[in-house]
Amino acid sequence: MKYEIILQTSIATSPSSVWQVLTELERYPEWNPFVLRCESSLQPGKAIFMWVKLLPFTLKQRETIRHNDGKSFMEYGVHIPGLLYSTRQHKLETDQPASCLYHSIFRLEGLLAPLIGGLLNKRLKHGFSAMTEALKLRCEESD
Repeated sequence: MKYEIILQTSIATSPSSVWQVLTELERYPEWNPFVLRCESSLQPGKAIFMWVKLLPFTLKQRETIRHNDGKSFMEYGVHIPGLLYSTRQHKLETDQPASCLYHSIFRLEGLLAPLIGGLLNKRLKHGFSAMTEALKLRCEESD
């Protein structure tokens, strides 16, 4: 049982500039309409705390950083054995010399995936789309 949202956009700036915006967590309130606040060292095995605007109120989530190569790929999520395995990925690919492709990937697997995906589908799609669009705007404005 799987639920996923995969988005991709071309951003007219270098991958390193996009990575900087993605990893300056303290600046999320300035541009991110979905993750209103975020705290983490971004080190694999460590927590990431996010305040997400998913419902009419903000939810605080605790997830774990699984991978971070420090330049183009980061993954974090939640694992509740037997019930849910969530994955959130940020991936950058070089597109042209002064641009890159940003991939936003969100997956839910396990017994709770259809329930969560069904109940929150519209809100999740809106949130991840809004964040992706805002990231592109932020990166292209500051370049």
